[in-house]
Amino acid sequence: MSLNVIGLVSGGKDSLFSLAHCVKNGHNVVALANLYPRVEGGDDDDGEGSDLNSFMYQTVGHTIVPLYAKALGVPLYRRAIRGTARQTGRYYDTSNTSTEPDETEDMYLLIQDVLRHQPEANALNAGAILSTYQRTRVESVAIRLGLTPLAYLWQYPALPPPSSRIDSLTGLLDDMDAAHCDARIIKIASGGIRNKLLFANVAAPATGARLVSGLARFFTDEGQEFALRGAVIGEGGEYETLALDGPGPLWKKRIEVDFTGSFEAEGGATYATFGRAGIVDKTDSGHVDVLLPNLLDKRFTAVQIFNLTFPKSGLSPSQQLEHTIDMIPPMLNDLCHILNLDRDSLTLQHIASTTLLLRSIDNFGLLNQIYAAKMWPKGLPNPPSRVTIAAPLPQDTHVSLSVVLDLDGSASERRKGLHVQSLSYWAPANIGPYSQAISTPVLLPQNTASHSLNQSTRAGSRTPIEIVHMAGQIPLVPASMALLARPFSEQAVLALQHLWRVGQERSVDLWAGAGVAYLAHPDNNAASDRDARMLNRVREAARIWGVAHQVNEKGIEADGGTEAGAAGTDEEDEDIDLWDLQQRNRGFGAAAVATLTVGEHLHVLPSRMVFESAGPGGPPSAVSVSASNKLVIPIFIAAEVAGLPRNAPVEWWSTGIAGLATHAGKQQCRVWRISRNIGKVASLSGIAIEHIGHHEAGDEDENDDAGAGLPPQQNSISFFFTLLTRPQLDGSLPVDLPRTPNDLRPTLFEDDRASMTCETVTAQSFLNLSCPPDARASLEKVPLIQQATLVPCSHVWASNAKTTDDGEATATGDPNEDAPEEVAAAIILRIDAYS
Repeated sequence: MSLNVIGLVSGGKDSLFSLAHCVKNGHNVVALANLYPRVEGGDDDDGEGSDLNSFMYQTVGHTIVPLYAKALGVPLYRRAIRGTARQTGRYYDTSNTSTEPDETEDMYLLIQDVLRHQPEANALNAGAILSTYQRTRVESVAIRLGLTPLAYLWQYPALPPPSSRIDSLTGLLDDMDAAHCDARIIKIASGGIRNKLLFANVAAPATGARLVSGLARFFTDEGQEFALRGAVIGEGGEYETLALDGPGPLWKKRIEVDFTGSFEAEGGATYATFGRAGIVDKTDSGHVDVLLPNLLDKRFTAVQIFNLTFPKSGLSPSQQLEHTIDMIPPMLNDLCHILNLDRDSLTLQHIASTTLLLRSIDNFGLLNQIYAAKMWPKGLPNPPSRVTIAAPLPQDTHVSLSVVLDLDGSASERRKGLHVQSLSYWAPANIGPYSQAISTPVLLPQNTASHSLNQSTRAGSRTPIEIVHMAGQIPLVPASMALLARPFSEQAVLALQHLWRVGQERSVDLWAGAGVAYLAHPDNNAASDRDARMLNRVREAARIWGVAHQVNEKGIEADGGTEAGAAGTDEEDEDIDLWDLQQRNRGFGAAAVATLTVGEHLHVLPSRMVFESAGPGGPPSAVSVSASNKLVIPIFIAAEVAGLPRNAPVEWWSTGIAGLATHAGKQQCRVWRISRNIGKVASLSGIAIEHIGHHEAGDEDENDDAGAGLPPQQNSISFFFTLLTRPQLDGSLPVDLPRTPNDLRPTLFEDDRASMTCETVTAQSFLNLSCPPDARASLEKVPLIQQATLVPCSHVWASNAKTTDDGEATATGDPNEDAPEEVAAAIILRIDAYS
């Protein structure tokens, strides 16, 4: 769908480069809109005042902004900023606006005026990258005026690079350089950036290298790579820019400005001064391709799977295999298009492993020869690994081939949430009354007199741990919000990546209880075909869930010992910096830059260190734990439902837990794995979190270290687990199935006499409607199911939680190993236990 876009422009690189992405995505830029500082004491909008120190608007360089109308060939509408920042929180609340205008309302009035002149406009674009403050205010204006908000650069430092460049600390600047952007630094407000960079082209590789070199000294602690990436592109106010040129067809002309000098303002910021400014012809051809970030993150690029068959009646097994292999190259080219790769970039040589299913093992000898001839060039080393088995394939199907690709080749002010409404490359926008995620603290009672965990008004203590309540994710392509028209395996991968990206942005350390794949009924006429397709989807979703937990999150170092984004400084930048000289012996400066790595900027999910913290001291309060600090892959649940939004085939959902990695290291919590059988037909698996220290709800803000330095409160434990019950042959309800939280005490605790009260906080149950009617009726009366959000399902499958030793994916050799089994019910529970 092509949109008619109003571009909010400040003159800075981000607002103009984001507009280039609008054009790249097939939209039309119909107008530009700009807010500028008002002349002090002025009564109209004719004069322009000095630069404002605003979190919302860049105003430095505003005198050049009128030239963008001619440079881009698009009408420009301007308005003076009259309001101030009355709402200073991250989120903008329009339900209770102040009598004194907030500066955001100046934007509302400006866009309202633009719409009077450009009624065809239906979208509003902004250059927001990491600022929730800016993005939510632009989205507020857009939504109130019925416009689609666009923010294609949102979370850009967290996105995978385009296929034509390696991951780097200067990613956005690299992609601007590839698009022939010219954006000059006109304000410097960081001690890590030398004044000699004033009026340098920020998109030039040498400038990016100097920015990394100067700023890296402030980000030497482990886990600060993402913050460094943000600083290098100026997201912390380190510098401001003025865009002079960019890719056609957006830019029709370029701007030329005489740089006359600089001056230092109060507070130490240095500004460029200008002389003459005007419009000149572009020096390049004008039509330059804008690179797009890859659709899939590195952890998901190896999860592409094709289940290929050619079930045509009358064809022999040999002919079916030949046709099946011939299907792969066109599919790889389709994938090249999706991943923004050149045609034929992916070949059979990108296949890492295969699974060959045969209807009859008697055909193995002949089919093996055909496989060898067509799948791999003779003499080429290292062919893909393969598993070959006989399986009951559908009628007229003799062969099924699956391949794994290696695409690399080598409510209150305290309420914390994520509600991205702009189209971007990151994850689907939520343009509606729901968020991608809401984060809430784990609250525990202070004493036995206030232990009702279901009362939101009770007095409680706030732990440093957060529950991240996730929205379901379906396989939408974020930039277009179109359903991915690819095989189910690719749709399931993309949908799970959306869940992962939202979780990483919310600092989720582990998925709690289980990962759930809601699967819609396949659209087949024959019931047998429909059931077979559903089972294939259940197995594929379970495999994707497991592999996503096992892929290493870490990135790579650049070749030759020089890190991407940190190299390339020339000799003129070798002069001695006094700050460098003073700090050299402390491990900062150039020596620190030389040790930088690239690819460790994303939050690690799942986090292994949360289990390593469980080592010393033994489990709490006789909790029945599994003696292991291995990485846990939570239980997988597949729930067959009647339908999903947008007729999607799959919707992934889970609940995240955040704060574990940070506070486990501070000895404020410990995490243990729990896994137990309950009789012969039931089992539970999950984690137990021991809360060592926490404090009153409401006495810290979003960035505080909750619970730090406060008196410990022992004997508070939160259990997050899934309870599975399997169907019995006679349809009866298992006699040993727990019915209440206290029935779980013998399983959760080694010592049943432990003086702990157990209470259910949250529960969601998936009931298998295909169970015998008597068993289903009995299950519906079980309190653990009755007192839960009940999801009736045509079928429910589950696979037990697993652990991995080293976090790396391994081939089992048996595609049916640990395959999901059908269960009578699956119940995801959080139970808190306390004295």
